[in-house]
Amino acid sequence: MSNPENERGQMLLAEEYFASENPAFLETLRRVSQPKTLAGFTDRWRKDPRPWAREQILAYLSQPLNCPGHQPVVKHLFKHAEENKDHELMAAFLMAFDRQVRRKIVTKRRWDFRTRTSTEEERLVTPRDCDSSAR
Repeated sequence: MSNPENERGQMLLAEEYFASENPAFLETLRRVSQPKTLAGFTDRWRKDPRPWAREQILAYLSQPLNCPGHQPVVKHLFKHAEENKDHELMAAFLMAFDRQVRRKIVTKRRWDFRTRTSTEEERLVTPRDCDSSAR
């Protein structure tokens, strides 16, 4: 379990980095895991008119969406992009969500009895140990 004082300090640092356009902003933000605090910050982030803030959203989406407590960040940013019909951000979300699903290439061999030949076909499949509700 993380220390709440350290969490608050990380969030304050992330907000300071955000205000000053510091390159360490995303790295610091990804260390914060308090959903309520992140939700409040994300509402300010998505409304920020600076091009740098938008670049940071795109950079955030280019990284794995695996930070604990960051579900509100993803949800609020996604809803904002959807409401504003922001095609660039929606494309970034689609790519980020697509990376969430594990897949592998499987080669399947088929035997044709009439021609007595075999063919190989490669397919992209989701492993059986993945949650089927996520597909």
